[in-house]
Amino acid sequence: MSAPGALLQFSLILRPQLGLDRTGLLTTALGLACAEGIERVSGLTATIKWPNDVRIGGKKVAGMLVESHVVGSSLEAAVAGIGVNVGWARAEIPQEIGEHATSIAAELGDAGPDRAQLLAEIVSALEPRYRSLPNSGPDLIAEATRRSDVIGSKVKVRFSDGREVEGLAEGLTVSGALTVVTREGATVVSVAEVEHLRPGQARR
Repeated sequence: MSAPGALLQFSLILRPQLGLDRTGLLTTALGLACAEGIERVSGLTATIKWPNDVRIGGKKVAGMLVESHVVGSSLEAAVAGIGVNVGWARAEIPQEIGEHATSIAAELGDAGPDRAQLLAEIVSALEPRYRSLPNSGPDLIAEATRRSDVIGSKVKVRFSDGREVEGLAEGLTVSGALTVVTREGATVVSVAEVEHLRPGQARR
């Protein structure tokens, strides 16, 4: 149980006009909006770790999960759950995640922003991106590429079936998937866990 004010957690019910092959763009838009909202209230620089984490200084400050409701071959609706670490002081961040997580308050060295203001800024940043989703794929991808702290890095990709691949995170496809170049060629990754590899970790 987190202390009052430590987290901002909310869900959005969305009905985007998107084909099933482009639903990844919804996560992309949410990540961009969350990063921009954090920057607006804090002045900190936020980056995106594909597919659904927002980070400050290489540590996770926010994450999102999108659950889609599909009817036939159409995306009927999606529920986006978003959580932002807002008010944790550095000493309050749980030990088990302290190496990889941070909060806005910890980065600012103060109590952190007002959560209602942060929520308003995230929703405000999402609105124009959400409205233009059916036609803005290239623009969203270009923006996500600029804000990404994964693209151009060596990564390990873990799939839900236990498979792992290592390679260079080369870029994003028009649907928001990640392209990873391995020794065997390019792999397009739609859903997986991605880990940065430091030089000493890379497989020789």
